[in-house]
Amino acid sequence: MPQKHVVRQGEHLASIAAHYGFANDDVIWQHPDNAELSRERRSPYVLAPGDTLAIPDADAKEVEASTGRMHRFVLRSTWLQLAVRLLDWRDQALHGARCELAVDGIAEEMTTDGDGVVRKRIPRDARRATLTYGGVGYDLAIGHLDPVEAPAGLSARLNAMGYWAGDPGDADEDMLRFAIELFQYDHGLTVDGERTPSLEAAVEDAYGC
Repeated sequence: MPQKHVVRQGEHLASIAAHYGFANDDVIWQHPDNAELSRERRSPYVLAPGDTLAIPDADAKEVEASTGRMHRFVLRSTWLQLAVRLLDWRDQALHGARCELAVDGIAEEMTTDGDGVVRKRIPRDARRATLTYGGVGYDLAIGHLDPVEAPAGLSARLNAMGYWAGDPGDADEDMLRFAIELFQYDHGLTVDGERTPSLEAAVEDAYGC
């Protein structure tokens, strides 16, 4: 019988699956008991604290194989990728930019692609990363981004894109409204400062997740 796991801040599907010994995240996400949550959350890697996941029992699989011969077994597994996009003050992609990306203390020199993005395959239970560019380090809390419709989800995305909306954990409504207005102006939207589902979708699209 599946057990229940209540998501804590900083957790996402890959880290939860790794904790319970699953190499394939889909075993959890595609379980029938998680159908409602999968419809509510557009990405299993952006969960909200308090979400409840059903964790199925791990099934042992047995196969018959003859002795004295070599056999090849394929394990279906999923892996995690961290993608970071660098933009200049004009919101233009910084392509060919040299930077350093350190994940859980292991650093690697990297160069952004034509879209200004660096991508790195990371451990499924990775927690922290630091991107260093131009002598400045930017700390990244992997898995801490809440869904855009969550209280802190919208302001966190706006902050990351340069529209300061205040501390996501202690929202200032006036500051958030002003950040929304700036975002709306820059993206050709009606400037009213209102937080609506369409505004959240636009911010999510601009941010990338």
